[in-house]
Amino acid sequence: QGMANTAGASRDSILETDENFLRHVEKDVVIPKMVKAAAKIACAQVVKEFEDCCRGRFFSVVWACREQNTALQECMKAHFQEADIERETKIFLAKRKENLGRIHAEETKKAAEH
Repeated sequence: QGMANTAGASRDSILETDENFLRHVEKDVVIPKMVKAAAKIACAQVVKEFEDCCRGRFFSVVWACREQNTALQECMKAHFQEADIERETKIFLAKRKENLGRIHAEETKKAAEH
């Protein structure tokens, strides 16, 4: 009851209750997308440099922008660590709990009116 993830032991620590249970789509798609979006923000300058290098190129991107691509990959990897995944998981769960609380309050209010 409550352990949603047996693959990553560090994520298990924040997933101890049923309200913190993550569905597979949340764990495997939604949270990684959140981490990637945060990494893109943190790496905005490196992303811009890579985009600038790629502009107007097609096949030559592979060798002409190798340095910028390597820098981009390193920056994204640095911001896609287990701690980043755990941080975004906590944010996701907090937002979900807040939304569920709001929905419950609205339903309770509607039920009291009838």
